[in-house]
Order: sequence, then C-alpha cells, then structure tokens
Amino acid sequence: MDSESLHSNENASFPTTWQEQLRCAKNYNSSTARSAINGLALVRHSYNGKINTENQRSELLEQLFVDNADIVMYSDSLNFEIVSLKIIRQKAQSMGVDDPSKTLKLQLDSIIKVGMDILELEWCYKGKTYYSTAIASNEQGGILYDHIGHMIIMSGNHESRAREIKSDVKAIKTRSEGGGVTERSFVLQNDGGYNIWGNLVWEYTISCSSFFDGNGILCNRSMLALHDSAVGWSCDAKIQTINGELGSSKFHEFAWGHAHAYVLSVSVEWNGVGFTISGGATGASGSIVHSR
Repeated sequence: MDSESLHSNENASFPTTWQEQLRCAKNYNSSTARSAINGLALVRHSYNGKINTENQRSELLEQLFVDNADIVMYSDSLNFEIVSLKIIRQKAQSMGVDDPSKTLKLQLDSIIKVGMDILELEWCYKGKTYYSTAIASNEQGGILYDHIGHMIIMSGNHESRAREIKSDVKAIKTRSEGGGVTERSFVLQNDGGYNIWGNLVWEYTISCSSFFDGNGILCNRSMLALHDSAVGWSCDAKIQTINGELGSSKFHEFAWGHAHAYVLSVSVEWNGVGFTISGGATGASGSIVHSR
C-alpha cells in the first residue's frame, strides 16, 4: 500500500535526490552525529553509471547477493554488526528457517529497473572498511536500496507514536431518537524510524470505533488496520471482531495484532480467538471490549 495513506509528510525535510542524500550521510561523520548511527561513517562514493540493459540489471541483482557481500545484521532493535551474506545464510540454516536473502532478492527484482543509477559506497565501522552497492533513482526519491545505509535506523530522529486512545463522544445525535450516540475509540500506531537515506522502515496504524445508542446497544462499528514497510523490512497489522452483534449486543469485543521484522517476512494470523505473531517477529496482540 502507499505509505502516504499511513503518515503525513513527516520526512518532507529529508533530501530526495541521491546526491543530497550522500552529502547528508557524510555530515553524520561528525562525532556528535555518528552517535545516531552507532559510529558508522560513509567515507566516499563513486558513480558507476546507469543500468542500460536487462542483462546488466540481472547481473547486478546476482552480484548484490554473492556470499561475501557486506550486509547489516541486528542483534537487537538498534545494535548491529556488518557481516557477510554467508553469515546471514549460515545463521538462518542453523535456526531451521529459510534464507532471508531470498525474499529480499525477490523484492529488489521488482524494484530495480533499467535506467536507474548505480553507486558504490565505502563505509567505516569499528575501524573496518565495508562496501555496498546502491541503486538510485531521483525520480523515485533518491537511493532506493543498499545493504548497509538502507538498513541503518537513525536513533533519535523520531518520536515513538505508539499510543492507545480511548474516548467518549456523546455529542453525536441520531435522527430517529433524541438520545446521544456514544463512541468508544481505540487507536494504536507506531513506526520503526527513518534510515540514513530518510526512508521510513516500517509503520502500522490500528483503529476501532464502536458506537452505542441511547439504550447502550451496539449500533455501528468501524475498524481499520494499515501497515507499510520499506524493502528489507516487513510489517503486518490486523484487527477483527470477536463478539458483539449490531442491533442487539451491548458490547463490542475485538482483537488486534501487529508485527515487524528486519529481512524476515512476518505475519499476524487469526487463530479463532485472537491473533498469533509469526516466529522471529517483534510485535504484540490483545483484545479489548467496548461498551457504553
């Protein structure tokens, strides 16, 4: 889904060309700014021209996923190491899960197009040098992906938007009776912040409004679960009624769930009474009862 349907132009201040994004990234090399990216520094870049043919596009995609390609691996939500793709694959094999780079490769196969720009980036992290290949298109917002900068979440560049809102609105009037309609509302939303290039990595919004007439009977309800994620990240969010009949019940019980992960593909699945979060994901689930 279009991420603009989920959030406002919070990242409007971020640059939208790869030239400006690289300049900003190099500015993070100051001792103060580098704390936001755990000491990672962009040293230099080179421009390698455009993707001119479909064969070149296919070859580039294969080169991105060779065993010795450098990529970010998170140890928790903010701390990371830069390792080879071979390490990522070996870890996945030891855990008995699918190679996560396969999903990432499929995502990039649908994004990388002939005519896009190719950049080679050199990074310094913990005294070691690492390299990444970036795919860029100024028509689509600048740098679209690389294995390092794209995966680094900038700490401190956003405030968590996770919140729950419950409210009563008794000013709504029905046409058929003089009594007011009571609205019970629930909203839960959060995001994972922005990466070095200014892209929001994942976000979700879950909301429910339950309406009760003057007699306390459930007369209407509205539920919505939106989610979005950048390449290399995954996010899911769902909401569903458990119990409560329109026109007869005096309550509305509903379940909600959300999950996100780096590289892994995540899901929130209905189990009959609530939501189950897929393995390897970070998230939460629960249920709420609305009544007048």
